[in-house]
Amino acid sequence: MHSTFGQGPAALRHNAEFYLIRLIGEAYNNALPLASVGGEPIKAKLLRDHLGIDYTQSGVAFLVAKTANLIALVIFLAAGFAFMLADPRFSTAYRTVAGLGLAFFAVSILLMAVVQQARTAPLFERLTARRAEHPRVAKALAGLAQFDDQLAACYRGAPRRFVGIVLLALVTWLAGIVEIWIILAAADNPVTLQEAWVVEAAVQLVRTAAFFIPSGLGVVDGSFVLVVGIVTGSQSLGVLVAVVRRARDLLWIAAGFVAGLRYVGRSGLSRLWREGSREAG
Repeated sequence: MHSTFGQGPAALRHNAEFYLIRLIGEAYNNALPLASVGGEPIKAKLLRDHLGIDYTQSGVAFLVAKTANLIALVIFLAAGFAFMLADPRFSTAYRTVAGLGLAFFAVSILLMAVVQQARTAPLFERLTARRAEHPRVAKALAGLAQFDDQLAACYRGAPRRFVGIVLLALVTWLAGIVEIWIILAAADNPVTLQEAWVVEAAVQLVRTAAFFIPSGLGVVDGSFVLVVGIVTGSQSLGVLVAVVRRARDLLWIAAGFVAGLRYVGRSGLSRLWREGSREAG
């Protein structure tokens, strides 16, 4: 998220603020069944109130960051699927399901990227031509045009920056591989980084499909048990990895809510989400 704002004053002077705001928003993203976007209104409101970043700019930043993250995930999953194909321990049924899921996800992200390249403001102007003189409609169209312009500037005006954001996102997905490798090595059952990649890719694909479940609760844990069991021959190790990963997730969610107290006090987190949802909408 931070990288999408470029090198403006806020990006240079408020690195800690950006991190804390993202931490708070991600806590809501993981805790709410809203496809990992429930925390975006909170981020938008905090960015406006504390860093002076308007909703249009933050909305563009969130969309670009989310798109970059999903593109990086497709790359990550594709490599993991290639490793799965080369591993005889995975049956044809597993490979088929994983391949179909990856193909569907990749096409969806491609369509999402294509839609973002299209200028939507002129289309809405034509659709609302008869009501364009209405003050609210005119204001909405002006805001959409501004959003279009800033989105185009992010993609076409700074393509190297976008590539850099994708690479940074890819690094975060790769960190999950190292985490699994360390957990299993500490359990005295080491695996290769390639095997850890297969586990992490399979679990993230399942988590993406179960986007409507907060933190993929239950589904992700079961995936760890299944895939780690195939790779190591021990489902108990899968339980171990699932427990450690879940503990880590809960720790970061708790840290996000605690950080939120710095901004809104003990009774204001739910109010902040409601206000952010209303104003950002």
